Amino acid sequence: MAENAFGKVPAGGEGASIEYRPYRGVEDDPLLLAIARSSDAADGKTEEPSLEDIEAFCKPSERFVPARDLDIAYVATSDGVPRPAGFSKRSRYSGYRACPLYCQYSCLAGEWRHASIWPRMVRRNEELLRTFHARRTEGAPAEGAWLQAWSSDCEKDWIAVLEGEGYELVRSFNNMRRSTKAVPEFALPTGMEVRPVEPPQLRKIWEVQRELNLGVFECVEENWRDECFEAWAKEAEGGTGLWQVAWAGDEVAGTVLAHYETGHAGREGRSRGFTEHIYVRPAWRGRGLASALIARALRALAELGVEEAELGVDSRNESSAFELYRKLGYETESEDGWYRKPL
Repeated sequence: MAENAFGKVPAGGEGASIEYRPYRGVEDDPLLLAIARSSDAADGKTEEPSLEDIEAFCKPSERFVPARDLDIAYVATSDGVPRPAGFSKRSRYSGYRACPLYCQYSCLAGEWRHASIWPRMVRRNEELLRTFHARRTEGAPAEGAWLQAWSSDCEKDWIAVLEGEGYELVRSFNNMRRSTKAVPEFALPTGMEVRPVEPPQLRKIWEVQRELNLGVFECVEENWRDECFEAWAKEAEGGTGLWQVAWAGDEVAGTVLAHYETGHAGREGRSRGFTEHIYVRPAWRGRGLASALIARALRALAELGVEEAELGVDSRNESSAFELYRKLGYETESEDGWYRKPL
């Protein structure tokens, strides 16, 4: 029997009772942080989450109501007192081509990994998501709807739980990084220019980002409704200095929305920015525009003293983006997996 921050954990634990209570608000954030750090340590992650990360994780939205969709699992220990062992979050959204997706994420403290707690948490989440679907659709069939979960490649225990519960890997995403040193020169195609971003231009840039996002596997359709523009523009305020937006006359031809959060570092402690939202519109593809914009973004980060840049890409990206990034010197650091099974 092991003594730890979460109580005395039985060696077996398979028959331990589980109680759930809803998230109570910010007063629970330190507890969620302790569970998340224990879970990450068990997975071999080196970058610890912060209270700010937990606050972002718990932030309510149209599709996520914390008091309803976030709960903490308490497991009976040898002294008969339920101890916190994990937590679960549930949400829903419309994916690529309006595919209904019902998502769950569960975190389990490392001290409880030997027990059968996690599969039971997953099954409970599934029951709640099915009930939510039935209420939301007034009993409509679940055909075409999916249960979904994500994982990082280091989360071996979580992957094993998902696979054991019938989930299948449907997509892999590569998290890639590159040094901001020795960036090759690529000229912008004739007739295009990069201009400093001004507020009146944001609507056109947003429209191009919507075009990009509605066409990818990881699409969240609800994020790109017309009424979402104002919130997107407000979030962009003061953060467009590193953006590389190519214009062909009055039309946006391509984008790399680079950014850097002061103090952010990669696995080896080097300062790390992001070269994200990389997109060239179909009419301007095949001219080297993506390479030119990425190179400009890398040099802009380097001028700030940022040592490396990160991006994420679907390994099956139909525009061959993955191969392009490899040619530009990006290397895969880790992979994320999307797992699904029919609702």
